[in-house]
Amino acid sequence: MAARLELPHGRFHNEFAAPFCLNPDLRGQQRAYFEEQLMAFASGSRRNDISKQMRSVARRSTAQEMAALAAYYPGAGGGDAR
Repeated sequence: MAARLELPHGRFHNEFAAPFCLNPDLRGQQRAYFEEQLMAFASGSRRNDISKQMRSVARRSTAQEMAALAAYYPGAGGGDAR
C-alpha cells in the first residue's frame, strides 16, 4: 500500500515535476491527521483531489491499511507520530 502512495508524493517527484503538478509530501504528517484524511477521502467527505486518485486509493484500502500508512509516514519524515 505504501508503494501506491510513494511515487506521486515526496521530494523526488516534486523536484522533477512541473510546478503545477506538485503533490504534498506525506512524510512527517501527524499520524491522527493523516488517518483522518484517508478516512475522509474514503467516505467521500473530502473531495479536493481533482483526479480522484486519493479517493480511489482510500476506498480500496481497509481501516487496518489506513492505520498502517498513518503509522508509517510520520516516521518517514521525522514528524509527530502521535
